[in-house]
Amino acid sequence: MIRTCPYPILLGILCLLSFSECSSKDGDPSAAVNPIPANSAAVKVDGVPFPISLATTGAVVDAKTGALRVGLGSSDARGPMVFFNLSEYRGRAEKIQLSTNSGSQIMVIQGQLVSGDGDYNTILCQTPVNHTFEVVEVNQDKKTVSVKFSGTACGGGGKTKIVSEGQFNLPYTIR
Repeated sequence: MIRTCPYPILLGILCLLSFSECSSKDGDPSAAVNPIPANSAAVKVDGVPFPISLATTGAVVDAKTGALRVGLGSSDARGPMVFFNLSEYRGRAEKIQLSTNSGSQIMVIQGQLVSGDGDYNTILCQTPVNHTFEVVEVNQDKKTVSVKFSGTACGGGGKTKIVSEGQFNLPYTIR
């Protein structure tokens, strides 16, 4: 009776399994599934869903500085919007934690037709307030960017607006 050693076969199977596991996780970044649906945007301001209209929403990458600027507009083009400027944008997926000293900012703009107590901006906060941006995916071929964001914006008289559960997957232009 001839005995064969099962180790080379087992070793081969383990190598194949580890190769396929590594290639699906680390090899091809396009294999990862973007959790944010294409052509979508959502955000809450003080826990209330903000009424976003994609018709008044847009994303731009500044050709000179590389900053990402996004305006999430409402159905009224002169109405309220949530805007942000991400100076630290590098055109790649990454999580960015920012402090008040950063040039990046989140703004809640009340709009021309909304009677309110003015606009809110993270750079107006007197105490350090963190705001977070996570660039989930950048597709430079399709010119789309997906981001999750949150933060606190401050206005006059110490009032604040909490921006939470912000996310979008939008096409961008370079200007």
